[in-house]
Amino acid sequence: MLIASARCSLDGCFGVSSRTASGTVVGAQLKVGQACSRPAGSCGWWHGVIYGLVEGFGVVVMRGGVIVVARLLGRQEFDARVEFRGFAFQESDESVVPVPFPDDFQWGVFLQAHVRRFDLFSAGHTHTAAVTARVWDSQPDTDSDTDADAGDWDERAEIDYESVTGNVAVWGSGRSEDLIRLGRPGTWRVRVTCVGRAEVEAVTRSEGTAYRVEHYTIDFWPTAL
Repeated sequence: MLIASARCSLDGCFGVSSRTASGTVVGAQLKVGQACSRPAGSCGWWHGVIYGLVEGFGVVVMRGGVIVVARLLGRQEFDARVEFRGFAFQESDESVVPVPFPDDFQWGVFLQAHVRRFDLFSAGHTHTAAVTARVWDSQPDTDSDTDADAGDWDERAEIDYESVTGNVAVWGSGRSEDLIRLGRPGTWRVRVTCVGRAEVEAVTRSEGTAYRVEHYTIDFWPTAL
């Protein structure tokens, strides 16, 4: 996590000065659309919420009077095979999952938490969904840096997830070769957003299957540092 201060400038850019845990100070310029609420020429400290990206840092969020920069530690993109409208993510070591997928899958629940596992309910019966998984060092902003426009998702939900291995396997019609690498074990907060639900429902009804019409973005960040 980086704690940053910012000062607005006349051109609408923000100079961000961040101090890391080791004491290193780094700087960057952040350009944010409609960021400054002050009249032109009244440069001063920014007291609103800043959303955006700082190159090399991640998502900028104002919390409690300081700017918290959530750093993106990893990003993976892959396909997930969906059958009977369901697929799941669970610990790579199946011996630590008390109830493996698809047991106890709940029809109609978009994001369902289990012990060391979580299930997703798709809008399409049988198809291949696109998945983007991202790992952060702290909580990212809700809407900035999503693959859809801010707030323009069809579904959104959050759960807690415990990982004992630091690796998360993808399950659909069996276990996929893809593996989400969290970097370490621990307790994580998971946010899932989804777009393309109406489209994949229509395509799978008319054509029987679809490829990457429905897109999921899954964000992981540790709940305790």
